[in-house]
Amino acid sequence: MMMLSIFRTLLIGFLQQQQKYNLTKVISDNFRTDIVRRPFEEAGIPLEVIKNPTAIHGLLAPRIDTMFAKKQIVFGDNPLMRWFTNNVAVKMQPDGSKKYIKKDEVRRKTDGFHAMLHALYRADEILEYDQPFIMADISF
Repeated sequence: MMMLSIFRTLLIGFLQQQQKYNLTKVISDNFRTDIVRRPFEEAGIPLEVIKNPTAIHGLLAPRIDTMFAKKQIVFGDNPLMRWFTNNVAVKMQPDGSKKYIKKDEVRRKTDGFHAMLHALYRADEILEYDQPFIMADISF
């Protein structure tokens, strides 16, 4: 019964944000997605799972670097997103690509930063490139 309440709260919250921000689908890594897949699909919410999330880091790194350098990612007065981002370290891979990792595996949380990465993975479907990605306008 408690799980149904959690799913219901999650779905209601997403549906409210969907209307407010015109969200079209959920992009997720595979961590615990199996427990929300069915309720989301039953509610008609498209759910796309990135099976190997670290594989997209190298693809997105140039975009992320450019967006931060051009100040196109604006967190505004959102201390949580600043905290998530400040917990991320960039590790260069042997092939020259980048991987976004936790600065400290035990105490650091990077969920919000990785959620942003997942959203940017499909951003080509909706973003106009010369427009800033202003998270300050998003209510969390």
